[in-house]
Amino acid sequence: MNTKGYMLYSVPLRWYTLLVPILLFVWITPLATHAQLLTGEPSTMERPPPQAQIVGQHADLLNTDNPHLQQQAMRNIIALSHSHPAAHDWSAVGRSLVRIYSHNTDDRLRIMAASAIYTIGDQHSIDAINRHNALVRHTHALQRSRYTPSRVEQIGDRAVRMYYHTRSEQRRADRIQRRIDRHMDKAHRHTQKATRLGQRMPTRTSG
Repeated sequence: MNTKGYMLYSVPLRWYTLLVPILLFVWITPLATHAQLLTGEPSTMERPPPQAQIVGQHADLLNTDNPHLQQQAMRNIIALSHSHPAAHDWSAVGRSLVRIYSHNTDDRLRIMAASAIYTIGDQHSIDAINRHNALVRHTHALQRSRYTPSRVEQIGDRAVRMYYHTRSEQRRADRIQRRIDRHMDKAHRHTQKATRLGQRMPTRTSG
């Protein structure tokens, strides 16, 4: 009897020994995942794309007081806006560029800032430098009767006029193209109608 009892208990012991590592794995894996979430480590899916990180780094350099770093950052931002136009929210970069344009007396920095603003195409920043130029012009007009705009303001005014002129010309070209398309469609419909009428008419045979 004792031998039979011993043989009956030998099989369940081997089965449970195989089940213990599986149970430990199932119990430890959720704990490790929960610990990673508590530490706040970002996953690879939550990280921004590398182009956005690079633009963010150059945007941080715009807020420094080093003109050389600001010029280098603006050159890189102009290049990135051409190669990756949708890589970043350009409104924050535009605000930093407007600050450089409106708070600096260095013409080179201001011209480069205006060029970068028109290159990234942020409309809020374009409106901001337009308001700044109008305010400066009005202030100087109050101070003296004859006001001569500075070289930077003349360049800014020409850039503004060119921007709106290009936009109006593009809209005019689009209107003309739509008018041509309507006339072409109308002519095509008339041609089809004439063809159908010609097919319906009986052919006259010479007697």
